[in-house]
Amino acid sequence: MEGLAAASAVIAVVTAAKDVVEMLIKINDSLEQIKRNCENHAEQIQQIMQLLDVVKTALKPSGTDSARPELLDAVNTLKSNLAHCLKRCQNIQIPSGMIRGYWNKERIKKLLEGVKVAVTDFLHQFSMGSNIRLERTTSDNSDKLDKLLYMERREARPGVSSPHSSNPENQPPAVSSRQTKEYLIGKLHKLSNSLTSSTAHLLGSRMALSPTYPDRLASNTHRPHLPNATNGLLDAIAKTERILETYHADSAADSARSLDNLSVALMDVGLVEEAAEISSFSVRIYGHIEWSEPDSKFAIALHNYSHHLRASRKVLEAVEQAQRAVDIYHRLRGGMFDPGRAKTSGNLAACLRSAGRAEEALAAFDEAVRISSNLHLRDPDDEHLTADLAMLLSNRANHLLSFRYDEDALEDAQLSQEMYQQLCQMHYLPDQYTPEYADSLRVYSQALYHLCRYNKALFPARKAVDLWRELDATNPDVYSPKLGEGILGVVDILTKLGQTLNASDEIQDAVKIFRRLAGQSPDMYNRDYARSLHRTAHILTDQKREKQALRFLDDALRIYEQTRDFAAAAIVCDDKHICLTRLKCLEKARDASRAAISNWKQVPTSAKKESGLAASRRDLAATLYNLSAQPGLSEEFAVVPASEAVQLLLSLLAGSPNDIILRRKFVTASTSLSLFHSDLGNHHRALDYAKAAVKVGVSLEDGDRPLLKRAWTRLSFCHNALGAQKRADSAQEEANGI
Repeated sequence: MEGLAAASAVIAVVTAAKDVVEMLIKINDSLEQIKRNCENHAEQIQQIMQLLDVVKTALKPSGTDSARPELLDAVNTLKSNLAHCLKRCQNIQIPSGMIRGYWNKERIKKLLEGVKVAVTDFLHQFSMGSNIRLERTTSDNSDKLDKLLYMERREARPGVSSPHSSNPENQPPAVSSRQTKEYLIGKLHKLSNSLTSSTAHLLGSRMALSPTYPDRLASNTHRPHLPNATNGLLDAIAKTERILETYHADSAADSARSLDNLSVALMDVGLVEEAAEISSFSVRIYGHIEWSEPDSKFAIALHNYSHHLRASRKVLEAVEQAQRAVDIYHRLRGGMFDPGRAKTSGNLAACLRSAGRAEEALAAFDEAVRISSNLHLRDPDDEHLTADLAMLLSNRANHLLSFRYDEDALEDAQLSQEMYQQLCQMHYLPDQYTPEYADSLRVYSQALYHLCRYNKALFPARKAVDLWRELDATNPDVYSPKLGEGILGVVDILTKLGQTLNASDEIQDAVKIFRRLAGQSPDMYNRDYARSLHRTAHILTDQKREKQALRFLDDALRIYEQTRDFAAAAIVCDDKHICLTRLKCLEKARDASRAAISNWKQVPTSAKKESGLAASRRDLAATLYNLSAQPGLSEEFAVVPASEAVQLLLSLLAGSPNDIILRRKFVTASTSLSLFHSDLGNHHRALDYAKAAVKVGVSLEDGDRPLLKRAWTRLSFCHNALGAQKRADSAQEEANGI
């Protein structure tokens, strides 16, 4: 009977493999068509085709004759993924799809990357099932694949190390030493003692925890529902202490698991640093265990450790641990069917985003969503799988907005909020998914806002605020920050709609919330308080109440200077310059501009992300130009900031030559600088800057023709001043023709 079952399994693999090969042929045909239509993606498509060749070789008769039953899951999953890939390829292939804005170059690139990931995933699974590492070229693999007929899989046996496990001669886990064990137990005693009645009240007002702590992955959204958070945490600490007291080599996994669960419990009640430290010991113990094959518990521990590190703002370490967790799931047999794999990929994406590695983060989000979508399709009625997918879609939408893929973000955000709405309506605990639903509504509103659909954006933004108000009434320690952020979002939309009076009423609530939070925890909420003050100043400025706006700007500036947030301080100084100029306080306005320049120049020393640094340099150039154009400033003094602005814009254009905003700013600044030099009698320098303005200006769009006309007129004047009358007349003709 066993032989018959094995034979049936092999037949199933062979049948599935044939289906896959047929699908590969169709995908190849589609890719050839796309390759002809999208020359920019030819290299990417060629790489995918090479991978598909490897898959075909792996599934050829010599391979499938010896196919292992354990490969069936991998082949079937590949089949499912390729069906989705084929549909996407055919959509891109359709000529009408090529001209739709939805199928822009970046979108095609992302979809092709999804095809590549699906095939690569199968190759991982195939390698695990056959002990053959498949290369990207088939020529290197033919002999290896032929040997499948004669190979026997090395079955994992207890006590036998895998090639990836640690050397048996290595030292035992650090926790086995008496000093480390005593340190951990002492640490747990201190945690127990610190949970006094006052702390218990604080924790009890947060989120309730289960005293048993089953294995789970740390998440910002997980909230077990039991009455006493403190008692649950104390139970977990006591249980961990008992396990550590009797620690020995055979119980290492139990100790690591208990420490890991405890770290999640600590994280749930806001003890971030303690959670990260306890989690580090869990990972250390797991790392010394000799695994016969990759283990999901180790991956969970790494995921949780990464989550805690990111919360502690140790972003680079968090990325490293998150990547280790993802790697284990890639090697784990059946890992593609584990919800943990989607969560770890989503966590890696969040860590990469925090580290400023936006492109890699987007790829990780895409993989997480793809895995979660496949799981959801297999069991659409599973509440947890639905919630996981909704969360990942919302997170990806939020990330897509930073890339200005607004249409794609809107698609994800809309689907996410619809899924959460359905979960809220169906769940027996009405508030189980309310916070996540409110978050998804916020992202949905932001996507609509980015697309300038302000009227449509207002409804989900207000609905999110209403939900957070209900939650804040019962648990202000957790939900007040969310409520404040939501109100600021509503204020932004009302301002865009010109409803400044309504915005003024709303912003007062946000200021009160963040003032209270900043009083309780200044390190955490001072910047949010400053932001609310700054937004208030914007509204007052729109209402032409500049004197009142200046008071709020001064308060915000004081906080930003204390927190050394130079970029935010510079923006406030720029806004002060605007208010003071309107009030005819020109000397004070110039001082505000100089303060803004000073702050912008300090940003490079504190900027953590390259994108943030580039943005600050743009703003510095704008501030320099504004100072040079200040009314009442003589040309002799104006030429210095104007020259610096032009040089800065020129360096930015070297890195982004097609940036239309940079080109527009450069033409404006260079034309003005030419005028300053002419007034000072520096006609040759004036001519150089006028030529530079015209050279960049000719590539501007029709809407910017007035800028180009001004540049040609300036060039004509410079030629005339130097006696080149023919050139002056020619330049003037160009100006008149615009």
